[in-house]
Amino acid sequence: MFKLNNKNIIVTGASQGIGMEIACSIASLGANVYLIGRNKKKLKQLENLLQTQHAKQTFKSYIIDISSENDVNIGFND
Repeated sequence: MFKLNNKNIIVTGASQGIGMEIACSIASLGANVYLIGRNKKKLKQLENLLQTQHAKQTFKSYIIDISSENDVNIGFND
């Protein structure tokens, strides 16, 4: 089976819909997942869920609107 162990993957739009499903799928394949979205509450819920299900992996959420250059610059400099 295809594995993503120890790979670091950024998922945009991770707070809902396809982005959330992608984040869950790649987490189940062993990846460390960096979640990007605009909804802080939903991202934190997903981050906590993934951390509970996959304790050996790294999950971190970033509140970033990728359509805003300023948000992107600030978000990735934290």
